[in-house]
This record gives sequence, C-alpha cells and structure tokens, in this order.
Amino acid sequence: AAQAGSKHVGVKAKAIPEGEIPFSGDRARDGDPEYRTVDGDTTFKYGLLNGDPKGGVVYRFVVLDDFFDTFEDTRAFFSRFVSTHRDVQVLLVKYPGQAGTMCDSSPILNNAFIAAKTLSLLRSLDRTRTFPSSSSPFTLLGIGNGANIALYMHTSAPSLPLSSLVLINPFLFVDARLELHLRSWISSFGLSATVGLDLFWHLFAPSFLSSSYLKRTPPPVAMQVSSGVGEPAPLDVRSLLCQGTLAHTDLRKSLPRVAAPVLVLRGVDDPLVGPEHAEAIQKALAAEGEDQPGIRQCLEDGQGCIVVDMDCGHRMLLECRSKVEEALDTLLTAARDLARSSQ
Repeated sequence: AAQAGSKHVGVKAKAIPEGEIPFSGDRARDGDPEYRTVDGDTTFKYGLLNGDPKGGVVYRFVVLDDFFDTFEDTRAFFSRFVSTHRDVQVLLVKYPGQAGTMCDSSPILNNAFIAAKTLSLLRSLDRTRTFPSSSSPFTLLGIGNGANIALYMHTSAPSLPLSSLVLINPFLFVDARLELHLRSWISSFGLSATVGLDLFWHLFAPSFLSSSYLKRTPPPVAMQVSSGVGEPAPLDVRSLLCQGTLAHTDLRKSLPRVAAPVLVLRGVDDPLVGPEHAEAIQKALAAEGEDQPGIRQCLEDGQGCIVVDMDCGHRMLLECRSKVEEALDTLLTAARDLARSSQ
C-alpha cells in the first residue's frame, strides 16, 4: 500500500495540459476524458452525459460520487435520467481518490483538496463551453462523501451560480460512527493485496447496505451488485481517500453560508451516516417555526431545505433507485414550472 511519501496515486494515465479536453460526451469507461489541473499535479477522470434537446440544454447537474467505485452505477442511473429528460446535461466527476487518479505528490485527499480540483475542472470546461457553469445555474448533487465535498464547494465558492443543492446521505463532519468505519477500512486495506468478494461482503456490505436489503437479498447477489465494477481503485488509493476523509474540514459552522435551495435525501437505515447530520442541515436552513416548504417554494425563494426520508441504507441509488428518480423528477418539474411562470 502506498504511504504518505508515495509519488503517484493510482496508475498514471497520459497527462494532458490543463484546459485541453480531448473529447466530451458519454464514453465507455476506458474512454472517459482525463483532466489535469492547472498546477499540473493531479489528473482525474470525468464523464459527460448529454440529452438530445430540441431547444438546447436547459438544466445541468454536476454529480460528485461517494466512496469507492460507485462511478459506474451512478453513470448508469444518470444515463437513464438524461434519456428521459432530454434537456438535461450531467457532468459526473470521478474526483481525486477514485480509480484513475494520478498525483505527482502525496496530497491529503480531504474535502478542501477535492473541492479545489473539482472547481478547477469546472472552470476549464466552462472556458471551452463544454459544460457552462459560470453564467448558467446548475444543480450540484453529492452522494455520501461527495455530498460533503459538494457542500464544501458551495460554501467556499459562493460565486458558483447554483440553482439547487442535492445531498444524498450527507455528513457534515466525521463523527465517531463514521470514524470507526474509516479506520476499519484503512486497517483492512493494509492487510489485503486485493479486495475480493468475500472481503467486500464481510467488511463493506454491512457498512453501506441496509439490514432489510441484506435480509431480502441473497449474499451472492448482494456481493455482485455491490462490488462488481469494471475499474476498481487500487487499495492504496482507497486508503488515502479514507485518510483524507478523516482530515475533512468540519462543515457545521459553514451552514449559515448556504445560499441555495437544498434537497436532502436521507436513508433511514444508513449504517454509515447517522440521521443527525440531515437534521442539523434542516435546522440550520429552515425558517424557525415554519413547516417544511415544497420544492417549488424553495426554488422560488432561492433558499430553504427539504429532507426526504428513504427506506434504504447508504447506497441509495442501489436500494431506492426509483425513489431517487421520483425526487429528481419532482425537482425538475418544479424548475420547469417556475421557468414557465416567469416568462
């Protein structure tokens, strides 16, 4: 496993100068575009999903994934999403710490570092108009660890023109529960040369999947759908991502700087992230004494928070795919209605 003094994180891919994007669009995993940051020290991948709008792209999403190799599952989910909503464009960020990452130094892969590199990618894609973000409002959506990074991005870069912020099973800081999982993973990565299905089942499945899902799903099926990815991150990369998460900036004091409507999707049987994180977000952003507003009201006001409980664990896109689709459909419908009423 790579230690703090290692030079490269993961397999070094062909480096390209910052700003030179080789192609865009939905590609196979081996053809995902690579992005090299302006300082030249980090390379990571991204994916771009385009609908086929007659009147042009109207709604854009930037998606930050969760821990450990969920990029392919997220791509499958949003590929279906853009096939249904043809006026949508989705940027999937395979941020540093995922498979395909290369660093010329030994960075701390915490929310501050990853957010800075992701913002660098957004600026580059905006300059080429591949994914306009400086003048076109977009939804920033984060899943798990990606939700923490998304919230950090928004509160540290208030000039980002967000139309909304969607947080799936977010955490504000590394509490005792999450720290226990992270340190357990780091120890296990140091003991194993490869993450096989048996190790995944005993170590990762109980961390990510709800107890009800594990009871109703045969172990071989759960193992296959949860760990079967085409491009897994090396164990040293996974370990560095866990170590970086332990060094995340605590976001509790940043909540007053949130200046966008927030939709939180919370798994009620999430073994990794406790419900108090979503509750703290709602308490900080909701108007005192008022009932939870509707999505359209939040979009119209440009603020507010809605928390929706889902009957699932941490891997919400796996366990509650249709419910997440419904929530995003509702968000888009409200945005379209609001746009029509303002014309």
